[in-house]
Amino acid sequence: MDKVDFNTYSIYDMYENMYYIINIARSIVLNEVKDVLKNGGKIEQITKIESRIKSYVSLIEKMEHKGYELTWNNVIEKINDLIGIRIVCNNLNEIYEIANLVKNDARFEILKEKDYIRKPKESGYTSYHIIFRYKCKIEEVTIPIKAELQIRTVEMDNWANFSHDLIYKKKTQVVG
Repeated sequence: MDKVDFNTYSIYDMYENMYYIINIARSIVLNEVKDVLKNGGKIEQITKIESRIKSYVSLIEKMEHKGYELTWNNVIEKINDLIGIRIVCNNLNEIYEIANLVKNDARFEILKEKDYIRKPKESGYTSYHIIFRYKCKIEEVTIPIKAELQIRTVEMDNWANFSHDLIYKKKTQVVG
């Protein structure tokens, strides 16, 4: 893979080019997380595991909100949830067991933890978040990519989806 200077592109062109690379990184990171769960004997306790890449609109809004210049380096260095992974399990104990497996695996550099179970958000949202860095090797290039891992129970996931829909619909509702 040739080195690409993403800083010479417009932000949309940068995202389009970056998306291809980040999608490969997403697959690698997701497989590494699954490997940790499998090796730790927790894969059978997982109800759902999914991943996503931050959308173009969401990325631009976050960069502008934080006041960051729209460059490849800023996206990689400043955005903690360019890749998002959600694990849904059955009970509270499993959340902390899974979190410990990830935190104790040398493949992941843990940057931040947010325990919204012990300290829920005002909205009632509960989940356990881990922000980590993983060095993805894609051909000859190593990209230190950040990802946010959310670990929840089925009930927490249902609440999060319900409250997200309420907030999203409220913001986009057209009054006529």
